[in-house]
Amino acid sequence: MIPTGAIELPKSVDGHKVVSIGYECFRNNNNITSVYIPETVKTIKTRAFNRCQNLAEIILTEGLETISEGAFANTAILKVELPKSVTKVDYQAFYNDAALRSVTVKGTATFGNYTFQNCISLRSVEFQGNTAEISSGMFSNCKQLMNVTLPAQLRVINYNAFYGCVSLTDITIPKSVTNIGSSAFEKCTSLKAIAIPELVTELKDATFRGCTALKTVSLPDDFMILDNWVFSGCSALNAISLPKDMTQIGKGVFTNCTSLTTMTIPSRITTIPTSFMSGCTGLTTLKLPENLATIDEKAFENCKSLTKVTIPSDTKTIGNYAFQNCTSLESVSFPDGLKVIGSSAFSSCSALKEVKLPNTVSTVGNYAFGYCSALKDVTLSTSLKTISSGTFEYCVRLHKIVVPEGVTKFDSIAFWHCKELKYIYLPTTLASIENQAFQGCSVLSCVYYGGSEAAWENIHKVGYAVKGNNEPLYETEKHYNATPASLTLL
Repeated sequence: MIPTGAIELPKSVDGHKVVSIGYECFRNNNNITSVYIPETVKTIKTRAFNRCQNLAEIILTEGLETISEGAFANTAILKVELPKSVTKVDYQAFYNDAALRSVTVKGTATFGNYTFQNCISLRSVEFQGNTAEISSGMFSNCKQLMNVTLPAQLRVINYNAFYGCVSLTDITIPKSVTNIGSSAFEKCTSLKAIAIPELVTELKDATFRGCTALKTVSLPDDFMILDNWVFSGCSALNAISLPKDMTQIGKGVFTNCTSLTTMTIPSRITTIPTSFMSGCTGLTTLKLPENLATIDEKAFENCKSLTKVTIPSDTKTIGNYAFQNCTSLESVSFPDGLKVIGSSAFSSCSALKEVKLPNTVSTVGNYAFGYCSALKDVTLSTSLKTISSGTFEYCVRLHKIVVPEGVTKFDSIAFWHCKELKYIYLPTTLASIENQAFQGCSVLSCVYYGGSEAAWENIHKVGYAVKGNNEPLYETEKHYNATPASLTLL
């Protein structure tokens, strides 16, 4: 006979105590609406009530110890109260219970991963006992979850624990917590504020990524590490103070935090990683530590309100696209000791007016200053050997430039469409001018060359007299045996 309606399981059968409900015992029984579990039952085994789609009520009594994998998954249960006696709730035990509204944990149970995942109507969770860990994905995608009371002695919030809880506006993390896992609160789009407890020294990958309403974050004084993408996409975050003893920051930590206006990097940080503050369009003030060695690629790309940057004295490398499209950037101070400026590092910095490179810079990558449309004054390093492709492409306000001795080659489109470039000094070391290096330099009128006319003729010049290629260089007036001083008064 198939059980129907409200059922009360017996304490004994034929004189034998009922201590467990067997594997898939009632699975797919859509006739059950309510079930009472007596105190003799210690274990509810795997998928015992799985897919009982009309099961709306369960009464669990003291004495129950274990709820196994998927035991009540895919049901219509409205409320779960776990007795103090329950010590273990396994993987996805209440997974996808779409009608579930409240959960109360009275004891000190341990939970398998994704216990309440996809309980899309769950609104309230209360831990009354001392559960030590919130398991991975335990409440992920509980889209209506608003009220959470965590265990007073909680130690760990694991990976994806509250991922996608889009209605959660606030949560108090107990002081006892020592570890918060990756993506623990990712895409909690209503979360407004968070205080990290003192015992937590690291936030792992994407902990708060996509928390678009998050405005304030408090980090403890002894905090050390921000891993990758921790606050990426937190577009309402308007201020954060990084503790002074921090030792590590990861990739993309503040990517697209568009409300952040100021950032001070702690003194022990030696590398600004890839995409660290990329897309922080509201950033106006940036303070970098003196012992900073490297600014990685795209670190400050698209920081469109940043007006001034001082590169620290210990910095050796500025990576590819590091400050690309910082359209308000007017001033950059480069230190002695800097060696490498990567490809497109300052491309499309359309407010940048002056570039003075120290003589320690030996590499300037392709398009490093391309499309810097306000750039007028450039001082190049004497350590350069090559003017790379597109280095000054479309620098349409560049009027004159001295290329220092030591440079041997202009790569293709090096000065492409520098429409106001009239005067240029070329060094005696120059051996090669590649395709379209000066294409579109329509007002170029004087070339001052340090060598003789015979030496000029020996330079390898691609497309020298070809229209639409290096023709401007061919047609202009040449001054041989010149010096850089020839351009001083121009």
